[in-house]
Order: sequence, then C-alpha cells, then structure tokens
Amino acid sequence: MFSSHKLHEHIMYDNVFFMNATDAADQDIERMKDTLVDIAFQQSTWGQQMPIVWVPLDLQISDMRADGVKLITKERLLEINKSNNEFALNERRVDDFLLVQHSIGKLLYFDEPALRDFIVIQPTAMVNILRAFITDIMFWPEKVPVRNILEHLSSTGVLKKTDLFTLWSQPAFKEILTDVRTKEYVVQVLLHLDILIEPKRYTEKDTAADLFLVPCIVKEKIPQKMHRNVTDDRTICIAYHLKETVVPSALSFKLIGAAISIWPLKVEDSRFCLFFQAAIMDADKRNELQIHVEGQRIIAYLNNDVSKQLISPDLATTTQECLTLALGRILQFYRRCFGKQSHHLMSDLFDIEVGEICNGKTCLIPLSEAKKKAQWRCENGKIHETKCPLNWVFEKNKKHCDSNCKGLETETLYLRPDDQHFVQLARTIGIGDFYNFFIELGMEKADYDNLNFRYFSNPMDLILMGLFEWRDKTESDQMTATFRKLQTALKAIERQHYMCQVHREDHTLVEKAHSRLQDVPSDDVINSLTEKKLIGDCIVHLGVELGLSINSIKETIVNNPRNLYGQIHNLLIKWKSGKVKPTIYRLIVALKKIEASEGLAFVMKTYGVEPNYKDSSSSENVPHPESCSPFQPSGTSTKVRVRVKAGKNVFVHEEAPGTASSAGFTNQEINFTKMGMIALNILTDVLYDLLKPYKPHLRPRSDCDITYLYSELGKLNKHIPTNGWGGVWNALKVTDIATGDDIERIRLTRNDLQHSGEFELGDTRFNELCNILGDLLKRFDQRNKPTRLYTDHLNAILTKTFSAKEVNETLGMGIEAEIIPTQ
Repeated sequence: MFSSHKLHEHIMYDNVFFMNATDAADQDIERMKDTLVDIAFQQSTWGQQMPIVWVPLDLQISDMRADGVKLITKERLLEINKSNNEFALNERRVDDFLLVQHSIGKLLYFDEPALRDFIVIQPTAMVNILRAFITDIMFWPEKVPVRNILEHLSSTGVLKKTDLFTLWSQPAFKEILTDVRTKEYVVQVLLHLDILIEPKRYTEKDTAADLFLVPCIVKEKIPQKMHRNVTDDRTICIAYHLKETVVPSALSFKLIGAAISIWPLKVEDSRFCLFFQAAIMDADKRNELQIHVEGQRIIAYLNNDVSKQLISPDLATTTQECLTLALGRILQFYRRCFGKQSHHLMSDLFDIEVGEICNGKTCLIPLSEAKKKAQWRCENGKIHETKCPLNWVFEKNKKHCDSNCKGLETETLYLRPDDQHFVQLARTIGIGDFYNFFIELGMEKADYDNLNFRYFSNPMDLILMGLFEWRDKTESDQMTATFRKLQTALKAIERQHYMCQVHREDHTLVEKAHSRLQDVPSDDVINSLTEKKLIGDCIVHLGVELGLSINSIKETIVNNPRNLYGQIHNLLIKWKSGKVKPTIYRLIVALKKIEASEGLAFVMKTYGVEPNYKDSSSSENVPHPESCSPFQPSGTSTKVRVRVKAGKNVFVHEEAPGTASSAGFTNQEINFTKMGMIALNILTDVLYDLLKPYKPHLRPRSDCDITYLYSELGKLNKHIPTNGWGGVWNALKVTDIATGDDIERIRLTRNDLQHSGEFELGDTRFNELCNILGDLLKRFDQRNKPTRLYTDHLNAILTKTFSAKEVNETLGMGIEAEIIPTQ
C-alpha cells in the first residue's frame, strides 16, 4: 500500500491495522499492542542487564506507580531507599539508578540544579500536564476564563504564569499538581525542554518573569505588513534547505524557541511578534531578525533600519553561527530519534543559500557559489553583488582589508554615520593620526586645541567629541555628514581603509544574554560603580555605549564640571530612567566596550555571570570559563594545596579555606578530574587504536601518552587536519570533522588540562568539551570499532560520582593535601 510512498523508509512495521477507536473490543487494537511489544523487544535497551541491588527500589517505585502516584520528591525516595536496610543504596548509587531509569524511559529525572528535587515516576503524567494548554480547539472547555486563556494563547503564543496555574487548577490536573512547589517544578521542566520559553525583554519597563512563550501552540500567521518590512535595499537573507524528505513540525517550534532564547522578540502594538512558524526579533537597536519556516526551507532575514550596507558583518556572522549550530543540533536530535547515525557533516543535513530581496521576493544563490563570485544574475535578470550576502560568513578575526579591497560600496558612502560608527572609527584611527584627519575634514587647529584642552586625559573621548563637532558643523551648514566625506579625509592621510572597519562590532557577549540578565540593575549596583570608582575617565564613550544622545552627554558634562564620578553617575541614572529598558545585559555590554574591567567584573560577579578568559600566554589561546572572584589574601592566611599526579603529569590546585578542602572537591574540581580521566584513558585509547594498524611494533599502551601518539600520527601524515597540524581551537569549525581534525581536538583538550594553572574546570567549558568529545567519540566508534565503545566509556565517567579516594583508585592519581601559610 505504501511501497512507493516518499515516507516508506520510515515505516517500521509492514502490517496495516484498521481500527475503530470507539470500540474497546476491536481485535485490531490488541494486535497493534502485540506489534508494539515486538518493536519494543527490538530496542537496544531491551534485555539490558541491571545491578541486582537496584531491584528493591525498582519494585517500590513500581508499587507506587500502581497506586497512582505520579511525582515524588527525591527526599521521599531517599527515605524509601533507607527502609531497605542492608539493601539500601548510597546516594551516589541512587543517582546512577535514576539516570539509567530516565535513559530507558521508566521515569523522568533531570540532574540539573533546579530539577533534581523531584522525580516523575509516571512519565505519561507529563503528557496529561501538557494537555492543559497544548490541545486542539475541539477539546477546549466551555468555562469562560479557561477558554479565554486558551484563545489568547492560540492567538499570541503568550501564556501568563498565573493563567498557566489557572489551567492546572482544573480537576483533571489537580491530582497530579497538588501544590505550588510541584507546579513550580513542572514549570522548570517545561523550560528545560524548550516547551515554555522565557522571553527576553530589551524595550519595555516591566520584566518578563511572569509570562512565557509557547511557540508550538500559536496559530496566527505573520501579517503581510510585517513580512513587507524586508526590502531590496535594507535586507540580506540566508536560507537552509533541509535534505530530509520528512521534517517534523516540531522542528520549527524548537528552532524558533532556540532563537528567542538568544534574541528578544520584537514587540508591536503591545504584542510579541511570535507567529505560526515565524518570529521577529530585535538583533540590536538598529537591526531586525526575522525567521520563517517554509516546509523544508528555513529563511532568516536581517533587516537594517536604514540600509543593508550598514549591517555589521560581525552581527550577521554571529547570527548565522547561532542559527546553524542550533539547527544542526535539532536535526541531529531528530536523526537519533529516528534511529539514524548522528555523526553526519552539516552539509549532509542541509544546503545553505545566501541572498537579498529582489522585487519583493527572496533571491538566493548557493553559499558555495557566492564565495567564488563577485556578482550573480537572478531569475529576474537583475545583477546582484555578493558582498553584502557574504557578510553571513565573514571572518570575524580579520583585522585588516585584503589587498584587493575597494573600500565601502558607493551607496554606503552617501549614508550618514551614526554614533556607533564614530566609536568604531575612533578605535581604529587612534590619537596619532587624528589631528591630520581632523584638519582634512575641514576643521580648524583652534577647534582641535579646544578639544585637547577639555578632553586631553582621554584620547577616545577627544576623538569622539571631534567627530561629533564635525558632524554638527557640517549639518549646521546645511550639508549632510556622510561616509564619503570621512573617506575623503582618510584618503588624504593615506588611511582610507580605516573606513572599512566602521561596521565592525563586538558580539562576543551574545551567549551571555540569559533571561535573568534582562532585569533592571539595582540602584545599589549603579551607586557602587561610582562610589567604588570602578569606571575610569571615559564620559563620552560611556554615554554613547549606553545609547544616550550627544546633547544629553554634553549636558551632563556641563552640569557636573570637574566631577568625574558625578558625571558617570548622572549618565547611569539618565540611562536607567530612559525609554529603552535598562537591562543588566546592556550594562555589561557597555562596560565591556569601554574596557572598564573592574566595573565589568563587579557587575558580572554581582549577577552570577561566569566570564570567559583568554590565556594570552597560551599558544592555543582558548577561552576558559573561570571563577570571577579569585581569593585575595590580606595579611597572613592559609591555603589548601591539592596535588594530583597522573603518570608523569602533576596538577596543582590552591584554594583559600572555605572554598576547598583536603576532604573533598568542588564541582569545578570534579569537572577537571572527569576531563582528566577522559583524556588520560579514552582519548589516549582513541589515538592508540588509530595508530596501531599503521605501526605493528608500536610500544605497549601503558607506555603511550597523547603527546607521543600525536607525534607519531603527525610523522605518518596520513590523517591531515583541514587547517594543518598544530592548529588552535578558533580555527576548527563545526563542519571540520575529518579524522585529522579530531586528532587536533584531542591534542587541544589535552593541552587545556596540561596548561591549566588550576585544578578546576568551569561548568560552561566542561559542557562545551563534553559536547565536542561526545561527537568526536561517536565518529571514532565508527572508524576504530573498539571492543568497548568509546561513547559508553565516556558516559560511564560522566555519570559517575567521584570521591577523592575513587579518583585515586580509578586513575592511579596520587593526591596530597597540605596547609601552607601565605602572606
């Protein structure tokens, strides 16, 4: 019947059942049940051996399930476990038991800080909980309040927390969600699973903590007037064409959910711009991001409020990287759900096209072709330049122009630079070239002398005020201050390519834009920045980065003469009371851009943001998450020094009292220990197994380490990395998954550990490495075909809880602790 159907490869069973779902005695229902049992027998987890000591607790949970219990607290489960006396598991083994039971679907247990206090022992209960708001209109109750909530949700995709709790107060859900604590737990689970999304708010005064977005339920389509915002002259676009013939409808919900967890949704007429398979977000103050899912194609539009020529290549590339990574992970997830291998290249999952808008429609060219051409002719016969569309894949580390650079496009030269363009130009030109440049702009020496008298202490402010004065003078003469005039002056001093850098921006903090950072910073934080003198002399630059007008900045300077911190405080107060919502995230970004390191560290520490430091002395130059509050002794104090030896390697960690002890490890220390075990055992095994077939007389495994094996593989020169031997993390792209690239990842991981100055690995970097190594080991499982899968060994290490004694026994590490005095 379905032999020629395009979905034939997804059919798992050949029999066809014709059932009457209204007849409980229908025999085909029983036959289908038997078939489902047969399919279950074929699953990899069926028949998997479990420890006998788990049996008592497993039976007790089964009894509770039979009694209708849906959720229990972990505290209650531990009490039940203790009642088993000599058969009781210790707490670590209870966690192992729960994680395995979760992996095979018998219960739900999430080992996350906000989720580990509860266990859902009846997973189908979550389906019933979701029915409260993810349901078809035919099942909506007639009661007015509940029906109104569901109608509003279906139209807008917005669900207030109070409305969600109202839905859960219906009789069908009361027996599952018995109290507020249980409801709060379920909310956190739904957030964890991306079913509910906490919106980011950059433009409104009220916070978003009490409402959620539900992308999978919204039914309203994007209005044509908003779709028409993308125009020929202001928009660039990128399209992902999925290669799978079957695209789950949930993919669009997960992708949009991922996007709105990075960028804030645009708000029009007091409504979030969330629609069916589409969303509109604010990429920044001047650019709008639209995402549309159209069958097997996902299109993203980046729309500038003035011209596509003003779209920062850094913004476009960062946006593309976020979308590509999110889409790749979602597709890999669905491939695994369909029982397929997930170690494919990104190019095996989708094709990428870039382009522009042409006569109101999307005009695209394959990315691979765009990289080879300066222009292309579209179906309408129009010639398009590839320069703007290629901003989606711009090299962000690039600091200088290519030798064939022709400068800004002609249409860009006639545009008016804004304040941020002046900031970037000021960073590029420097004080050494500024005087000659200023004079070439038509300004007088007296103008420069006046600037120098007032702003001599801060060259950045001097240059900025000079540029603002030039713009004011030009426009007061009834002329337009354009990029062309700036370009002409730069050309006169032989610095014309400085203008090519004015669209560059720093978007490295995008990943820090957590929902909790969309709150307004407290008055205490604002006051502390000035009282503790955590921001230096950069009044003009600070005001611009905070989004204040130059007239407002001048007013502050005039009203607070010779009072630096009074000026800074006044700027911060103006910013906090402005129309645009003053978020913690915006403050962090501004402090980073003005390089106020002490103020930045203070705000990040206050709000629990983990910084990414780069070790400038390391040849790898890889970012490492570290603690933002290092212990600084005053007077005489003590430290605990922990020395961990693994073969010839010695790791030393020193901590102040209260942050570590000789009796146990912190979470960061356990992360480091686990990663050390992965490197010294699994990753070394991988390289040894790879090299062995080429070198029959290879020394014993116990005599080999990663350094030696990497050297031998380099001499063999058979598996050459994409970027050559000895590369750095930043050079490795997600799509670089040749065997040589994975050899480089192993070396870099080993170097991260070996060159670490502390016996610590922050959660962010630890999770990044786990994801990288998880994918890497799946590829080597296929290539080396080891007796024990590397991924199984990895999971065993990651799910194990380690004490100091177990680290010593398992890895053969020598652990010493000593108390030492410090001055």
